Amino acid sequence: MHRLTLSFAVIVISLLLMTACTSTTSAEDGTSGQDYDTNTPGMDQNPDEDTEIEPVLEDTTGWQAPEGRAPRFVFVHHSTGSGFMFDGGMADMLEEAGFEVHSRTYGDGWVGDNTNPDHFPVTFTEHFEDLITWDLDEGEYYDIVAFKSCYPASNICSDEKLEQYKGYYETVRDVTREHPEILFVPMSTPPLVPGATERHCAERARQFANWLVNVYPVDEGNMAVFNLFEILAGDDSNSDDFNCLKSEYQRNASDSHPNHDANVAVAERFTQWLNWIVFGE
Repeated sequence: MHRLTLSFAVIVISLLLMTACTSTTSAEDGTSGQDYDTNTPGMDQNPDEDTEIEPVLEDTTGWQAPEGRAPRFVFVHHSTGSGFMFDGGMADMLEEAGFEVHSRTYGDGWVGDNTNPDHFPVTFTEHFEDLITWDLDEGEYYDIVAFKSCYPASNICSDEKLEQYKGYYETVRDVTREHPEILFVPMSTPPLVPGATERHCAERARQFANWLVNVYPVDEGNMAVFNLFEILAGDDSNSDDFNCLKSEYQRNASDSHPNHDANVAVAERFTQWLNWIVFGE
């Protein structure tokens, strides 16, 4: 029986608020694409198509799945996450795989309403108990906490902003290290459609995703990063969708919400990945 904590009314509200997760078509921080040096080291590298993007826990002794019951899983997200969970079927897939599934989004207090990178330090410090116990019985906590920002966070138009993002997540990591009993699953940010960003901004979004996967969780026994960006972003440097939402995953040229095919692809991939991380299957 489903134990999704997101009521039907909240689902409707979330769908109505899809447009709240919007982006700008101009570069931030006053930096234009024409002024960007495309030879900046590390900023225009094409990923290997055969690169394995399923990371393992660095120290599997740091976190263990609970015995005798389904792991309690919560996903903190906004509109793109609702697409994965419900349109893509991820909630049902996870339950079928043996997880107790909870969803937290718009209208669910500070934690549900605030998912930008700069919000996470506040969530993980001032609202941490609420984050790990929300809507559970007294004395219970989530075994797995997954969280992501929405696609506007992929518009990283300066090196300063990229470093700020890293700092926000390092603050989060300081807290997660104190709770080895919980598995934390950060997701990289979903990419924007080409018309909603500029090339140099989108390249930094990939750089941030690579940092999250390859640097951020090193030596963390209770953290595994899911590379959402890699699944959804184009990887052909000669294509218009390079480092942006793949053309086949776009609804239209102005909407960065992934379409149904993308939602299903992410749902299937994430379920398989988490099942492997938790159960080794």
